[in-house]
Amino acid sequence: MVEALGTASSVGPLIQKSRTITTYLKNIKEAPKELDKLLKELRDLEIALTMVELHTRSVTEDDLWLVTLQELETTLDELTEILNKLKKRLEDTSSWMRRMLQWPFTKDGMEEDLGKLERIKSLLLVAAQHNHLALSRAVQRSREVLETTYLTNQLQMDREAAYVAAWLTPLDYNCVQHDKLEQRASDTGAWFFKSPQFLSWTDISKAPSTLWCFGDPGVGKTIFASVIVDHLRVKFNAEETLVLCTFCDYRSAATQTVTNVICSLLKQFIQARLSLTDSIKSFYNRYSRNGTRPSLDGITNLLSQELEPFRHVYIILDALDEFNKNLGGRKELIDILRALGDNICLLVTSRNIHTIRSLFVADTKLDIRADGADIRKTILVKLKQGYLPISLKGGKNIREKILKTVVEKADGVQVSYACSSSISRQFPQITNGLSRSWILKLPNTIEHAYEYLLTKIDSQPNKDLAYRIFGWIAFAERPLTGSELQHALAVEPRSKSLSARNIVSYNIITKVCAGFVVRDRQGSPSFVHHSMQEFFISRKAKLFPYIQEDITRTCLAYMSLDIFSSPDSFMLELFCNSLEVYPFLRYSSNNWTYHARKCTRDTVENEILTFLPTRAKVALSFEEPPYSQPEVQRTPAWFAARYGLVHVMEAGQLAFVELLLSRDDWDVDVNRAGKIMLPHSFAEIGHQFRGFGLEDIFVCSPLCTPLIAAASNGHERTVERLLQSSKMETLNASSSSGMTALSTAISDEHVGVVKLLLSQPDTDTSITYNNLGLDALTPIMLAAGIGNEDILRILLERGDDPDAATPKGIMALHCASMYGHSRIVEILLMTGRVDINAVDHLGYTALMKAAIGTSRMAMQTVKVLSEHTGIDIMAKNVNGRSAYSLAVGAGHGKIVTYLASKRHTRSTDADLSTL
Repeated sequence: MVEALGTASSVGPLIQKSRTITTYLKNIKEAPKELDKLLKELRDLEIALTMVELHTRSVTEDDLWLVTLQELETTLDELTEILNKLKKRLEDTSSWMRRMLQWPFTKDGMEEDLGKLERIKSLLLVAAQHNHLALSRAVQRSREVLETTYLTNQLQMDREAAYVAAWLTPLDYNCVQHDKLEQRASDTGAWFFKSPQFLSWTDISKAPSTLWCFGDPGVGKTIFASVIVDHLRVKFNAEETLVLCTFCDYRSAATQTVTNVICSLLKQFIQARLSLTDSIKSFYNRYSRNGTRPSLDGITNLLSQELEPFRHVYIILDALDEFNKNLGGRKELIDILRALGDNICLLVTSRNIHTIRSLFVADTKLDIRADGADIRKTILVKLKQGYLPISLKGGKNIREKILKTVVEKADGVQVSYACSSSISRQFPQITNGLSRSWILKLPNTIEHAYEYLLTKIDSQPNKDLAYRIFGWIAFAERPLTGSELQHALAVEPRSKSLSARNIVSYNIITKVCAGFVVRDRQGSPSFVHHSMQEFFISRKAKLFPYIQEDITRTCLAYMSLDIFSSPDSFMLELFCNSLEVYPFLRYSSNNWTYHARKCTRDTVENEILTFLPTRAKVALSFEEPPYSQPEVQRTPAWFAARYGLVHVMEAGQLAFVELLLSRDDWDVDVNRAGKIMLPHSFAEIGHQFRGFGLEDIFVCSPLCTPLIAAASNGHERTVERLLQSSKMETLNASSSSGMTALSTAISDEHVGVVKLLLSQPDTDTSITYNNLGLDALTPIMLAAGIGNEDILRILLERGDDPDAATPKGIMALHCASMYGHSRIVEILLMTGRVDINAVDHLGYTALMKAAIGTSRMAMQTVKVLSEHTGIDIMAKNVNGRSAYSLAVGAGHGKIVTYLASKRHTRSTDADLSTL
């Protein structure tokens, strides 16, 4: 390992040396064409070296990457020699003026160096792919063509295409697929590819369809998905058939959004094509110029356009049950994938749960279970690799007994066998006399296997540490990095400093957890399988009754370290930016309130009250957008306003607020300057709150009232408590941005808060929202515009007028049509209380707005409107343009074709002349 790490340490200086040479070269004038070639090779070389360096950062002692690094030793030595020579030639030029004018290399010498750089770059790219065998062959063959798909893609892909692919999203599911494929035991899964369901799904003579593959946790669905991707890419011609994949992971919830998943599919298209189409170039330039990100509809429309030429597009979506806790997000993703085109063949894997099963009622289904023969083959592979005890390799009879029993006990679940193999490590010597008793102890379900392993952990001296690790991994708001977990474990409740002796090494973390915890491909600690996370969460009351309190206190204690107490704002900023030294600071700053909200009432109130007045600056230093607003004064008072009425409210602690609301001299109101009125007698409220420095705690930004802040964050208990106060006088007040509590709750889709506000007899639903120059919109228009069916139905049931219009003639039907909410359009039309041909001040009907909409559901919305009785398809706006003409101008070919096919559509020259 020492030799390999020594090799790795040379990568950083090589990157810097390459950059120095590039800087020299850019100053040379009137150079031959070899200059451009050299600059290109150096840029590509820097990318390859950076990839190698990134892999090296998370290396462990047993990582095969160390073997790869040792293979690169000679190659990196040769590269060092070449770069030193190039740098010396450039530096030896006699003067700066000559360096600006003279090319200091001969043609023959430069051709030789370019050839060497290209060969070395190729080897580095192969190494970065973790393909040790290919690297060994490449090193031996030197200049021969390297036969690996990854290398071919990297070498042939246009540099601009590679940059755009990286700009789209950091998600790289091709790498995930490669990693999962390597975990497959050879020759397993044959039964799946012979199944009638799969054969029918891949039959190119049939219309594209959807195949839902469901199975229990641990049956190996993700491995199957990676094998399917590989199988399809080998089977079909890449010119006619495209294979894309997505691997959902509960640990990536923050980045695993619908938009990012669709971006990742477009990224894979670019990587497969090796260059950019004109449409993608135009798309990228449009957004990169403005420094903005594309919308979901924009990405979806572009992807649909690019996939259209293929005969079949196979999309494999693995672990849908691990995507987005918001169930609506799963449905939205599936709907988008289905709507990408008529050539989409979709395969989805997940657990068999009702909310997902309802998405595939009419689709082909296939139950995935680990075949007994596959489990046996996998165990034999582990035996050969030495992952099971030597004693299991002993007598043939013992081995056969164990193999047979493990397969039977696993009952089609590969994780069960894995746990059985972990359990077997507890029995160093298994003889004929002991084999029967050992076999009888084997668990026959995943849950039993986990419980059995916990009994082993309970018997070891470090069990408290093990459970702390399990608690952090299971209940953290997002996956922790290795260093974050190490610092979290090192915090002592009342200590004001962090002791190095409390930092737990990664080897100890994995050892005390008895196989439960591993390092993922990013080097972060995680459970070996998602089912383990569910196991611990389901047993929270028994195993982790106070985990949220423990995490909250740890976060507060970390932010309260003396190192962050400097009154010098420059020093504070310096410390807060030292994430390598204090890696847990960002997590604790961003997420302590998340955990505090989940605490039992009043358990952490004192710690929060102590923390806020003196240490809020630390938390604010890492506050995530959109709350990091420079125009707001960052004080404890601002912090309290951002999180609701007061900080204890945001933390779920209402005692302090109830005390305040019970005072006759306190008013839940704001003055014209947006400041909460604070009585002079505040200091006399109660002795338990004295000394906390909270005299300015109710001074808040004019951005919102307390009720609006609570409504915006969806804090139902807080809203309910405020509404119950006899002092509430701001129910219908609006913020400086024009938002009321009701319009805020509707816009943020907090259905529970909407119900609470509408339950108040004094709530005024006629108040309009007027912000950023938009026309004034009523609540029902807002609900239609965002497409929330639940809120819309609540408002309609109250009797709100769906046909109400703004001064500019905009109605709820216009809002829903503009954004492609076809289901909302259907609901509004079914009321019989809307005019489908109503126009705004520019003469636009709902159909016209749908025809020019950029939503992926624009076509469906056009169909719903155009098929409704009484629709005037030929209506024209003030400029004489019909829906058909507007669709032509917007370039919406499918909508144009559909409208042209309608019986009353007239695509006349006069109509087209208005374009």
